[in-house]
Amino acid sequence: MRRQQGFTLAEILVALIGAVVVVGGVYAVYLMGLRTWQEGSSVAALERSAGLIMDKICRGANGRHGLREATPTTVQVSEVSANIHSVEYKVDKVSPPTPWNRDDTTSRYYCNGNRVWCDPDVSVEGDDVPLHRFGEVESLNFSLSSNVLTVALCIADTPLPHTNRRLSVRMTTQIFLRKSR
Repeated sequence: MRRQQGFTLAEILVALIGAVVVVGGVYAVYLMGLRTWQEGSSVAALERSAGLIMDKICRGANGRHGLREATPTTVQVSEVSANIHSVEYKVDKVSPPTPWNRDDTTSRYYCNGNRVWCDPDVSVEGDDVPLHRFGEVESLNFSLSSNVLTVALCIADTPLPHTNRRLSVRMTTQIFLRKSR
């Protein structure tokens, strides 16, 4: 009997339990890494979307006639709801700018639902353009002090079905408005 080779049932159970613990640990580390990568990708996409919104507000939806071209006297900030503001401003679209106001265009940035919109000419009905396609706007605030307009934006992703977590990005920028002519 002493020369029989093999493992006892207790040795097999101990080895099996050890293998399950090691494989379970490796799987848990894999899931943590995957979750971290997904959250990092979502945050990067939110930051990219928030940056695009801020850039379009500063430079204009089409790259021209944004808030950075407005004069402080033409900028009007109004409160739409508790966390949502809109801003309306005039821009001289003729280059070089003319001293008369007939060619000035009034534009507006505002939030409708969970998106930021640009109305490049408030006198034209239905020409509004959404400024982003990813994330939901939680708050959009404009505040004007002298010739500096501060824009604060909070944008969040939609929660994943298997979790209640909701990632959000807050971004603030200051636009130095050009001096009046």
